[in-house]
Amino acid sequence: IKNLISAFGHMPIGTLRAVHVYKMKDKIGQRSESLANQHIAVLSHAYTKAIEWGYVDQHPIKGNVIKYGVKQRERYAEDWEVDAFLSVANPMIKVYVPLKLMLGLRKGDMLSVRLSDLKEDGIHAIQNKTGKKITIKWDDELRTAINNIRALPRKVGTMFLFATRAGKPYIKADHTTSGFDSVWRRSMDKALAETDLTERFTEQDLRAKAGSDATEAEAVDKLDHSSAAVTRKHYRRKGKVITPFSRPKKEHKN
Repeated sequence: IKNLISAFGHMPIGTLRAVHVYKMKDKIGQRSESLANQHIAVLSHAYTKAIEWGYVDQHPIKGNVIKYGVKQRERYAEDWEVDAFLSVANPMIKVYVPLKLMLGLRKGDMLSVRLSDLKEDGIHAIQNKTGKKITIKWDDELRTAINNIRALPRKVGTMFLFATRAGKPYIKADHTTSGFDSVWRRSMDKALAETDLTERFTEQDLRAKAGSDATEAEAVDKLDHSSAAVTRKHYRRKGKVITPFSRPKKEHKN
């Protein structure tokens, strides 16, 4: 929003044209095509609402601006890579990752879990993207993971499962997670410098790893996707394992 205001805030709302959006796209796209697409999407939604509210009659973006065709991310973090990363990671990251791989929740949903969400029947979580409430049932492995997290030094009165040294949540009111992201980045930099890890993986890649390591049916259910097609497109990153075709044996005549 700040970038969009900086670029277009001085212009009357009805004067924006596709050419202006393309200039923004090209400038931001030099750094990140995905980020440029996000800016276009936000600006497009703003003009959709402007039409709904009667401020303008024509949409300058829909049907007029083509986004970048960003290649689908395919990074799959191998078990040994995760182990290497965790061997030097920050203590909070060390206990965060095992829980992430068990639950497969989005980062914002993970960091929004409160201590009060740990109920007798399991962990009660909310998927902020859809608003759905889910309960993850307890088992021994999940209890151990939660106990390891709660063993971290924490301020008395901290309400969140993952909290800073000051007792504040890692997720802010605007859903940004800059503090967590900084801790992750430093841990990844250290892993690249001190272990055999040679390629970065992101926190989001762990959700895909959870979906890839499970069966497709389990992944669709636990990641709570509307269809298997969504799961296959975004969260099934392991190569398919097949057996060779069997060929009929030829009979040899004596």
